[in-house]
Amino acid sequence: MKKNFVIVILASLMLMLLSSCEGANAYIGYWKINEIYAGDVTMTMEEVMDMGLEPGFVKLQKSGEAVVNLLGDEYDGTWVMNEDGSGATITYDDEMTGTATLDGKVMTFVDAQGSTYSMTRF
Repeated sequence: MKKNFVIVILASLMLMLLSSCEGANAYIGYWKINEIYAGDVTMTMEEVMDMGLEPGFVKLQKSGEAVVNLLGDEYDGTWVMNEDGSGATITYDDEMTGTATLDGKVMTFVDAQGSTYSMTRF
């Protein structure tokens, strides 16, 4: 009986560990900005490009390193999954902090100033 209990506990721990890794893996990659929401203004990638700006991207690496490019301004940084699994915290430009969440195949990034970026994997 004790042996079966130990096996069940170990199997449960393995499943929890694997599911937490899958959560982080879902964020890893190169995410391009499709829409920007700043205050009550919404701009599509095309509208940003028509203004002569690069919409930008967020690149999250397995190593925990990040690159954040917002409208052509590029910053190196780091990222970690939130302890509660609710998303990721991205630190860039030494002290700026943003948050990222996933909804299906769309990542939403909120930068340090409160602007929101809707992104898809590139």
